Amino acid sequence: DVENDAAFRNRVFAIFSGANTGTALGYSNAALADPSVIDAEVIEPGDDLMIRDGTEVVVAEDGTRTIISEGTGGKVDIYIFGTRIQEVIDSYIFRDLSNTGDPTNIANNFVLGQIAGDENKTVIRKRLDNLESGALPSQPVNSIISISGSLSGGNFAEKQTDGLGRVTGNFELLKDTGSFAGSPWGFDAISWISDRISRLAEDKTKVAFNGQDPLSFTDLLEIQDAQQTVPVVNENSTVNPADRSSIQLAHFPIKNVTRVLNVTTGERYVISSQNPDGDGTVNDTGRIVVTGQSLPAVSDTLQVDYTWILGFDPTFDFDNRLTTTNPRTVRDSIDWGFSNAVRRERVTLISSGSSLQATVTHPITAVISVNIFVEDTGALTLSSGRLSFISSQTVSNVVSIVRNSDGSELWNTSNVLLVDKLYFYQQIRLDLLER
Repeated sequence: DVENDAAFRNRVFAIFSGANTGTALGYSNAALADPSVIDAEVIEPGDDLMIRDGTEVVVAEDGTRTIISEGTGGKVDIYIFGTRIQEVIDSYIFRDLSNTGDPTNIANNFVLGQIAGDENKTVIRKRLDNLESGALPSQPVNSIISISGSLSGGNFAEKQTDGLGRVTGNFELLKDTGSFAGSPWGFDAISWISDRISRLAEDKTKVAFNGQDPLSFTDLLEIQDAQQTVPVVNENSTVNPADRSSIQLAHFPIKNVTRVLNVTTGERYVISSQNPDGDGTVNDTGRIVVTGQSLPAVSDTLQVDYTWILGFDPTFDFDNRLTTTNPRTVRDSIDWGFSNAVRRERVTLISSGSSLQATVTHPITAVISVNIFVEDTGALTLSSGRLSFISSQTVSNVVSIVRNSDGSELWNTSNVLLVDKLYFYQQIRLDLLER
């Protein structure tokens, strides 16, 4: 509440009163001298809040007090309200207490700042034991600075919601709203909102063509993107004829333009803006702005040095572990050979001495697999209300269904009805990596 004039006057006078030790005002001033104390209330003998000395006081409607039972007296209580921020490191072993395999289940919330051995005690029991031992739980919790895992490292992100209502992150601080909220015996806890870590960054060297490079992180579900920084040197970039201070680079996105030299005039320009069309360190348009004594002409030859961010497509350039099917087994690695995989090339095995040989169309880095498969042809029929391909042979696995007229792939495991069908012949299927 807003301080009234009388309380303000008394507080000002209290600053100059040096002989108030042992009085209610002295006790209050001593408590308020601590910068962590926001307010203090002194409970003197005879106050109806004083119950520690056994005195019982009745307060009438007009505010008068009557002592109906005298106690021992001689006691003063001071109730203090304040806050003292302290950084505490907490650790625990995560176990799925929900038995559902879902870390976001409410049963997996972890109460912070608890004293070891107090987990199963009631609040009343904890209060008695903690006050007696002189050690209080590290509650309430103002904020979580960071979370680090023994395997995942410090890659957990706190919950954030953008302007479109999209939620990102791994955890949030769930504040206690119960009877003990805001006290040392509160239940402020970590609540997990996601079972996966996103946007992990790692620097790797591409070791071999069509190779598989192991990554530091385990249990990968998706590789969202891969980028390579390519230094571009002495590029003759384009000058905008309408604004000669504006220069368009040939490649983008870019970062860190280090030099713009006019070879025709010998002038070296000052880069006044590395990213005039956006914010941050990454320039998505490739346009920069320069200043100098004489701006470059359209016909001048320039030499521009910068760093180009070359992005690899997660659908075609590498196995992103989520939306693609790779003929090779990949685990916690990035497979650069995915884009060069030749699937199901048909070849005929020819006997050569004690071995069989096959000639493929493209140069290869490695042979992934050699399989004999059965091919069948025929027309689709209507069966059980669905278009079906009927075979007289037992089918254990379907590799593909292709329409002969245009080569379109029609196979979809969840939607195709398999029934047995007519005739077959043998071919060899090779999965290759083209060099």
